[in-house]
Amino acid sequence: MSSVNSNDQPENGYSTDTLLHSISTGNAEARRSATETLGAHRDKDAVLPLIRYLVSGGIDVRCEASRALGMIGDERAVTPLVAMLEHPIGDLRDCAAWALGQIGDKHVIEALERVLKDDEGFMNAVVLKALMKLDKARGIDLLSAALTAPRNELRTQAAGLLHDIGDERATRSLIAALDDEDVEVRANAVWALGNMGDQSALQALRWTQSHDSGVTVLGHRMEDLAAEAVENVESHRARSSQPPDTQQEFPLDAPW
Repeated sequence: MSSVNSNDQPENGYSTDTLLHSISTGNAEARRSATETLGAHRDKDAVLPLIRYLVSGGIDVRCEASRALGMIGDERAVTPLVAMLEHPIGDLRDCAAWALGQIGDKHVIEALERVLKDDEGFMNAVVLKALMKLDKARGIDLLSAALTAPRNELRTQAAGLLHDIGDERATRSLIAALDDEDVEVRANAVWALGNMGDQSALQALRWTQSHDSGVTVLGHRMEDLAAEAVENVESHRARSSQPPDTQQEFPLDAPW
């Protein structure tokens, strides 16, 4: 869709100023609606006022301004959004990270990596997804490395995030995690492998089903989790073997 500029006539009552006013003063529903409309029109005239909102509005206004800027995709927003990555309020950092992922400027990868982990080493899922949009291979590398972290909790989180991403290039790292000493890590690895549907994981999953007697904190038995994962992988193979006109499509969740 072509962007709106100051030389265009208003389209069906479309007004940049009115929408900006809704973002700055409206209720939550009005702000979100205005954000979606500005983004859908890729309204370049809204970019500079929205950038001003990043530093002058309340938290909700700043987040909606970030979302609108991400949807519009104008690179003038990159520098102020990178600055917002350092804000002490986590919600604002998340909004800025999401917007940067949408804009797609790969020069911000280093800035995203700086704020990817908290002081304890846990990864921020929103920042990770933004990073993955810009450099998926780098994101997979970071998660795969986290699967070897000293702390059980960090390894568990990494396996869970790989489940959310579902990239086949992570299969080898997840198969290795099936031998982890911590049952929660193994459980998340099984869950991720079942979700990804990579046939190369079947042998390892079947071994886990037969040999892993562990039980998670929530009472899930590893053999049951592995059996479910095997079923998912085999089901994925069956769907993939269907003729193209009979295959079902399963859309991925949006990153926001």
